[in-house]
Amino acid sequence: MKHTFIYNKANRTKNESGITRSRTHLFNIVKPYSVVKRMAVIIMTAIMIICQTGCGTSGSNGAIVPGSSITPAKKKGNVTDIAKNSDNATLVGIVSSIDTTLKNIHFIDVETGTEYSVMYTGGTDIQDAYGKLKAATLIQPGEIYDVYCNKYGKATKIYGSKNAWSRTSVTDIELDESSKSVVIGQTTLNYRDYTVVTSGGNLISIAQIVKEDELTLRGIDDKLYS
Repeated sequence: MKHTFIYNKANRTKNESGITRSRTHLFNIVKPYSVVKRMAVIIMTAIMIICQTGCGTSGSNGAIVPGSSITPAKKKGNVTDIAKNSDNATLVGIVSSIDTTLKNIHFIDVETGTEYSVMYTGGTDIQDAYGKLKAATLIQPGEIYDVYCNKYGKATKIYGSKNAWSRTSVTDIELDESSKSVVIGQTTLNYRDYTVVTSGGNLISIAQIVKEDELTLRGIDDKLYS
């Protein structure tokens, strides 16, 4: 009986070893399959993310922003390339940003859409459209100016454009992105890709405007520039 007991125990040990080897062998087969499966999931996730971001960008809250809502990059130019010592304005520009510490204003040429960085000094003659002196600190993004620069690219005069118009407290506009037009009552205005739109001091896309917004519009003739 004792011999039989030992024999059976040995068989059980042998069987358990066999099971252990069998399980180990199975695990070695499954492990690379699991790695491949995980890699496939990662690749599919990456593809989905790329597809989603192809037509938009991720906002600060992680939401996908439509492509039409992205502010397009502006063409950059060197103002010295167009500056002339003459009685004519170097450019008619929309203010896109101003840095009063560095005495630098970024203007977008209404004709070409090119953005120029223009330096001014304490001696620069700055006036509003009515010929009244104006402090540089009062210049706001979206305003339209006739800019006169010397051959070095520094502004000698910055005058509010007399050809520009301004309408305040405008609401209930209808925006048509396909034709780049804005309808206000019976008036239709055309805008450009470089039309300057700001909200709270930040540049935004015109596509982000809704009918309930109260707006200040500026332009020349039937062109809406800000």
